[in-house]
Amino acid sequence: MLKMIVGFLIVAACTIIGANYSDIQKKREDFFFCLSDFNARLIMNLAYKKENVRRILEEEKYIRFKEIYEKGQDGQTENLFPKYLSDEQKKIVSEYFLNVGKGATKAEEEFLDYQGKIISEQLEICKAERIKNKNIGEKLGFSVGLVVFILIL
Repeated sequence: MLKMIVGFLIVAACTIIGANYSDIQKKREDFFFCLSDFNARLIMNLAYKKENVRRILEEEKYIRFKEIYEKGQDGQTENLFPKYLSDEQKKIVSEYFLNVGKGATKAEEEFLDYQGKIISEQLEICKAERIKNKNIGEKLGFSVGLVVFILIL
């Protein structure tokens, strides 16, 4: 009886660990979706209000980018990015925040349009990977848990 209880707990734990592992794709997608929204907000701001980038970063939904922007302006980009981003994605985000808000109106508009395309590409890549690997972590965790459960019995 004790073996059964331990076995079920192991299966549940492995399934939860697998589900958390596959959650990385969703976090990446959410990050780039928010970054895309921020970029669109900057484009709109550039055309109408012309607020400072720091002022826009004060908004609650963009607060996650504030530290990246501030440290990026000083050239200190190490350990600023979420761990779930790949090195290529960290480079894209670093370049974005290093150069945003520094150009004249026309140059800034061109920069934001160009970066918007890059961010959209990354968002599409993240969506495709999430769809491809949607339940794989959960299923692998469950399978490993079952194997351990069988070995216990």
